[in-house]
Amino acid sequence: MRFDNRWAAVLLVSLFSFGPSVQSSDRQILVYQKKYIMGTVFEIAAYSGSSEQASFAIEKAFHEIVRIDDLMSNYKPESALSHLNQSAHFHAESVPPDLYCVIQQAVQFSKLSDGKFDITVAPLVKLWKAALLGDSIPSAAQQQQAEACVGYEKIALTPPDQISFQSACLQLDLGALGMGYAVDR
Repeated sequence: MRFDNRWAAVLLVSLFSFGPSVQSSDRQILVYQKKYIMGTVFEIAAYSGSSEQASFAIEKAFHEIVRIDDLMSNYKPESALSHLNQSAHFHAESVPPDLYCVIQQAVQFSKLSDGKFDITVAPLVKLWKAALLGDSIPSAAQQQQAEACVGYEKIALTPPDQISFQSACLQLDLGALGMGYAVDR
C-alpha cells in the first residue's frame, strides 16, 4: 500500500474526530506580552483559565523585572549598582539583598573561571564604547589604565550586605547577570 497525502488526511481527520473533547471549563487561555526592559525585549506567555489571571501574573513578572533593573542597572544613575560604583571605593556600602547575592555569585564565577568571567570590566566596557561612538581606537596607555581597574579580587564582600572596592577606579557591570537574575525570579 502506498502512503500518500490522502492517507495523511484520513489520519488527521481521525485524530481530530475521535480525540478527547475539551470542556469549556478546562480550556486554557494563552496571554502573551512583551516589553523592552534592561536594554532588551522580555517576552512572557502565560496560560490560565482566565485571561485576567494570566495578565495579572505577567504584570507581576514584568514588575519584578523592572524592580531588578532598578537595582542592577549601570545606566540608571539612581540604581543601587550605580550608587555602589560611585561610593564603595575603600569603604563598605550596604546594598540590597538581591544585589549582594548577584555580586557574591559573580565573584564565585570569577574564581571558578580564573578571572575569565569578571564583573569588574566596566572601565574597559566604557573605554571601548566611547571608542566605538567616537570612531577612534583607545591608545595603549588608555587600555592599560582601564585594565589596571579590573579585577574581581578587588571586591570585598562582608556578609550579610556590605561591599567595598579595593581600587579607586573599580566599577561593576552586571550586564547579562542582571537579566538572567530577573528571569530566574
